[in-house]
Amino acid sequence: MNQKDLDLIHRIAEEHSNRVFGYLTKEDLVSEIWEICLNAMPEFNKDLGPLEHFLRRTVKNRLINRFKDVTKSVRSPCSRCPHYNKGEKVECGLYRNNKNLCRKWRNYQAAIQSRNTLLNVVGYSTDIAAHKTGIDVVDDSDLAKFLLDNIGDKLRGDLVKLMEGRKITKAKLVQIQQKIKYILKE
Repeated sequence: MNQKDLDLIHRIAEEHSNRVFGYLTKEDLVSEIWEICLNAMPEFNKDLGPLEHFLRRTVKNRLINRFKDVTKSVRSPCSRCPHYNKGEKVECGLYRNNKNLCRKWRNYQAAIQSRNTLLNVVGYSTDIAAHKTGIDVVDDSDLAKFLLDNIGDKLRGDLVKLMEGRKITKAKLVQIQQKIKYILKE
């Protein structure tokens, strides 16, 4: 492998690692993209097109699969259970209103909690808020005004929608999050 190929992989890794998801950080994605590219190199056939196109397509497909693995939903076991009474007031024919006695239900609840813990690594702690004093405390309206003034025309409308509780696309949400991190870092 020559320096040109290494530079190409570095460029692809930097470009694709900006869209973090789940519990993965930018550094995690850079490492995964390098691994994807290095493992894909032996499969490259120069008769089918340029290396850059091959690597970008491979990275995109593998990251989509990784995204699905990280953010996949966990299905409730109830609908597949022979004791399930669909449409009834008490859906479980075996445990009635005490589903926690069911091993499959407990495993399902544990899987959901584990997934949510991984996907929501950073949470707001009331302990942190209780210890802030003086200049550390910023009024929400001041922060909102500051962000709206500095977010830029391109994202301002979407930020307003978000603040009003309306839905925006995942891609726009990621862009807003990255821009806010940049603004606050500055």
